[in-house]
Amino acid sequence: MKNFLKVIALFLLITATAQAQSEQERQELERQMARFELFTGYAPVRLLVEDLPENAAEIGLTRQAITTTVRSRLRGARIYNSEIRYPYLYVNVNVVGRAHSISLELNQVVFSPAAELSGSVTTWNVGMTGTHGGPGSSYILQGVGQVTDLFIDEYLAVNEGACQ
Repeated sequence: MKNFLKVIALFLLITATAQAQSEQERQELERQMARFELFTGYAPVRLLVEDLPENAAEIGLTRQAITTTVRSRLRGARIYNSEIRYPYLYVNVNVVGRAHSISLELNQVVFSPAAELSGSVTTWNVGMTGTHGGPGSSYILQGVGQVTDLFIDEYLAVNEGACQ
């Protein structure tokens, strides 16, 4: 019976070690993916806000209000530059009736050694959908601010070593 318990204990120890290693590997893979998606060497980003659908005006939502919301946060984090081409943060907001969607994408130039080609690709994105209460765009602008803050937090965390 003691030998059986030793075998079970050994099995549990090996399983726990394997799970710990796979958890460490998973965390390392996530760190590397975040670095690929967001690493720019702490380069600032340009802002590109998509035109709004016509019905956005019905609730007072303007492209300028979205631009101001995002740009002020990027400036506050010292990662905004209107003069560069890449990387850029693309913002798209859609409104249909009382529903809305918000999407942010970081676009960068990526080089493929195998194909010996480079091109612009979306390396990171976040979005949200929801409903708003009708007249007034403040709820949607709060959502734009929230996803922008999420981008800034992750961007700065990945690029912190490059900004020292």
